[in-house]
Amino acid sequence: RSGNDDSKPKAKKAYVAPPKRVSDCSGALNAFRGDEMKKKCIMAASRYIVICATKPFEFGIYAGLPCIRARKCTNKGAMNGPDGPQCKACFLVRKLKGSASPMVWVKKWGTICMKAEMRRLDPILAVTDIEDARCLLRCQDKFFRPDGITIKAEAKAQIEYYAHVLKLQSAMPTSYSVALPDAVPGADSFITQFAELYKSNSDFSDSLVVALAKSLVCQLVSGRKNVQREEKVTNFIRLIGTHSKAAAQVA
Repeated sequence: RSGNDDSKPKAKKAYVAPPKRVSDCSGALNAFRGDEMKKKCIMAASRYIVICATKPFEFGIYAGLPCIRARKCTNKGAMNGPDGPQCKACFLVRKLKGSASPMVWVKKWGTICMKAEMRRLDPILAVTDIEDARCLLRCQDKFFRPDGITIKAEAKAQIEYYAHVLKLQSAMPTSYSVALPDAVPGADSFITQFAELYKSNSDFSDSLVVALAKSLVCQLVSGRKNVQREEKVTNFIRLIGTHSKAAAQVA
């Protein structure tokens, strides 16, 4: 036999499994997959609310949309979750129950924020609307994003407007009502009625109230305090200036 004996069987190489594919973690919940209500709640809450630092979850991004993920998320989705691949931390956060549950939290605050958006266009403000508005006022400003500060200010104005119109209703004759039982016209509805009266009623359009409103709008739009006023507005300001503020105050 020659020194180069190729007849011996070659040792087989040990099988090495391919590395397991790891995708980006989809978070505990996300607005990319799942039912529409859950998606809308996540979108609304992420726009207006800041999650308290004591919660085990926070807002993140998955597939270009908001998600709720564990604060200890590794962003390695090695497990199959209901909304996509999850890391172990997000998997465990999704399973939390009660007040610690991200699903409970986002449905509560997402719904409150969506109702705040709808109140901007609602033709009436009911008692339930005012109760929802008070939920926003009970939260400190630090838990709101800039858009959240805006809806909180709107909620405060809606509560004050509601109380004012109900008080006005009680002072009116019983034959004239400015509100439905336990409800008042929405702010947009009130402004629409104001505009319609301005166009159709000459007595109203020539009134001092309208002249004062036009003066205020011009001042706010121009940013100037010394805007030119109608004669009746100037006369009114001079008239009240000649009287004692205390004597003129409505009790």
